[in-house]
Formats: sequence, structure tokens, C-alpha cells
Amino acid sequence: MTLDGLEERSPSSSLGSRVARSDVKRKAALVKTKPCPPRAPWPGGQKASSPATLKAERSAARRALGTRKEDHPMAGHGTAHGRQRTLVCVDGDWQEGNPALLGPTTHGVWMASTVFDGARYFDGMAPDLLPHCERLTQSARLMGLEPCLTGAEIAELAWEGIRRFQSRFEADADLYICPMVYGETGFILPDAESARLVLSIWEAPLPAPDGFSACLTPFRRPARDQAPTGAKASCLYPNVGRGLRWARERGFDTGVVLDPAGNVAEFSYTNLFFARGSQVISPVPNGTFLNGLTRQRVIRLLRDAGVDVVERAVEFAELRDADEIFATGNYFKVGPCRRLEDRDLPQGPWYRKARDLYWAFARDTALTPAS
Repeated sequence: MTLDGLEERSPSSSLGSRVARSDVKRKAALVKTKPCPPRAPWPGGQKASSPATLKAERSAARRALGTRKEDHPMAGHGTAHGRQRTLVCVDGDWQEGNPALLGPTTHGVWMASTVFDGARYFDGMAPDLLPHCERLTQSARLMGLEPCLTGAEIAELAWEGIRRFQSRFEADADLYICPMVYGETGFILPDAESARLVLSIWEAPLPAPDGFSACLTPFRRPARDQAPTGAKASCLYPNVGRGLRWARERGFDTGVVLDPAGNVAEFSYTNLFFARGSQVISPVPNGTFLNGLTRQRVIRLLRDAGVDVVERAVEFAELRDADEIFATGNYFKVGPCRRLEDRDLPQGPWYRKARDLYWAFARDTALTPAS
């Protein structure tokens, strides 16, 4: 999904009835989940480390590196789902909290046909909301699902949700907007018409641009003939998670991930940029990682400002010699890397320029969710 030719627009009307009618089309009964039973005791044998030992080891590593848990670029993100103020649109009905939607036979659960996307609303701005919603529909189709709404209609629904959130909770809250599509029925292949759309909007303050630490991880991004790398698919994230866990257990906030050929792909869940002299360089999209919409936007803004931005294959050794390193991603938009392994890094001029340009773009294209 590229940014070309896409313009955001405010909603003209509620799409609740349209979404509700899609539930009839799916012809799938809603299955309510039950609480999981208590976890059974560890079945024998010895763990490498007890939870208490691992916690102590991680705390010691963080003290050695001068980092804290809350320094993570997505610190607090995991607590947002169902725990902070949240609105969810399910089949045209807006609900608070984290509703129980999935059952053990739901295809999205046991066969992993779930895709999602993420957008932001902050300071009266929802930059590139429409492209994010368009990408969701593209991801769904790549997974064999037929979403019930178009990207533009999902964006309209998101604006409606923003209005509702502001009316019910707080007008000035920073929000995370997460539309999701999953298959209800099917075996191996999902039934395309069983696709279910759920839109979640929750409070998620934009992190301060204090920077993050990173290290090289041993886990690589899959090749495009090995996984659905062209989609923002939930099934890709366990691999992201194990690399992230590996980095955090060693006291770092995130990892640098390589592609199957051994070149740099990205950070664990954000796109990577670095600067040498007058050039800003980013790994060229090769089908192994998502060409992020914020990444595309920042590249375009820098080039329009006359900056020499190069997309090419990047070796990890080049990062060790970089003047500065920064990342782009939906959660914090543009953020600096302040430490790569044992080397401190500055918040350099190219990072500051990228961030300033992005915020100026967001302000210039701001759309408020007016009635």
C-alpha cells in the first residue's frame, strides 16, 4: 500500500448499520469465550531460570545500561488493551472495554487468519488515517478474506469512534486506532465471506522522544515465500516477539533484525534509518518487512526538503559507524536511537529534521472529527 493518491476525509454518516448487516452475510454464530482455567503447575524438569531470577537479571542489565522499563518506545502499550479507556465497534455496536469475541473454533484463533492496522490521533491530528485503513483491506485480501467495508468506510468509522471517545471520555486524549479483520469460519483456508471487522480505539499517550536502545538479535525476518510478509498479519508477530524478548532480556529496548540474506531489515517493530554525512539511508524494502506508511511519509518529506535519502541493502557493520540512527513507526511516529549495543548515539540533525517535517505535515493535513 503506497500513499499516492489517497486523501483523508471526514465522515459523512455512521456506518454502523452497514457493519451490522455484514454480520448476517457472514452467517457465523458469535461464540463467547470462557475464562481460562488456572494454569497447571510446571510439569517437571528445571527451567533455565526462575521468573524471579530472570527479573533480577533483566533489572541488573538495565542498571548497567542506564535504561528503565518505561524507556521502551512502546512502554505501557501492552496495558492498553481492555485495561485503559477503550471503545470497540463490533457489528455496528460500540462497546467499552475488551469484549469477548473469539471462540476456540474461530478461524482467526486456531488458523491465524487475523490482520490489523494501526493509526494515531493526537493533538487534533490523525495523519495518514485513510492509507492505514486501505492497507488493512489489502492485508485482508492477501490472507484470503473479503472485508465488509472499504478502506474509506473504515476511516469514516474511525472518525465516528474518535468523536464518541471524546464525548464519552476525554477530548484531548491521544488515541491508538486499531481496525482488525479475521476469519470466523473455514479450515486451513478461511471462508472469505466470514471476514469480521472489529475497530478498537483506546487511550495511548504518545511517548516522549527520549530515545531507545537496540542490539542485534539472532532472529531474522522471513522471506516472502515463507510467510505472508506483504500483510500486516498477526501470525508474523510471534517471531517479532521472540526477538524483542531476546533483546530485552539483555537490557535493551528493541532489536535490530536481519533479513534472510543477512542484511539489516528493521528494528523489531519499527523501520530503521541512519545517517552518514549528508545522506540518510534506510534498508530497501525487499518483501521481508513491511514498508511502513510512516516510513514512506518521512522519506517523501525528506526528499521534498532536498535531503539525499538512499534506499539500499545495509550491513549491520554500517550501523556501528553511523552518525545517528532513528526509527519510524505508528506508535511513536519518529524516534531516536540513543544507544546501539555498547555505543551511545546523539539525537542528530537528520532525526530532528525528520521529526519536525512529520509534525508539520500532520498539522497541515489535520482533520478534526467534526460532526
